[in-house]
Amino acid sequence: MLPTEKPVAVYLRIKTANANTLAAAVHTPDDMVSYSNNNIAIQSGFIGILVFIFLLNLLYTLRIRDRTFLLFSLCVFFLILIHIGIGGLLVLVSPASAHLLTGPLIGIGFSIGTVFLSLFLLQIYKEELTPWTHRILQVIALI
Repeated sequence: MLPTEKPVAVYLRIKTANANTLAAAVHTPDDMVSYSNNNIAIQSGFIGILVFIFLLNLLYTLRIRDRTFLLFSLCVFFLILIHIGIGGLLVLVSPASAHLLTGPLIGIGFSIGTVFLSLFLLQIYKEELTPWTHRILQVIALI
């Protein structure tokens, strides 16, 4: 326990392969439980909405047979992966290996999600794109 009478400096040393953002707050034990439960509820609600959007667009893909819904649902799927990695929810799923899986999960989510986002944008804006914009989105999808 830290003393409450005077300011205390706390130093952390973290060794990672990726850049990390570390946010910190000091709470009383009761506030910590309340804050953690509130944070988990908000993040779970956000992920639940994203999963609903993903499944709905996947259902539209199967029902209508339109590629646009498939591309959008894949964008949302990789957004879910990114949020699970960044939001710290991976610790709840796999506490022992969360520190090993977070970096690759975020990297895979960003890279493949960007590919599907560029393909989705190519699909929905195919008539309105200028030739340069069309080529840029094609290059993003290929990289």
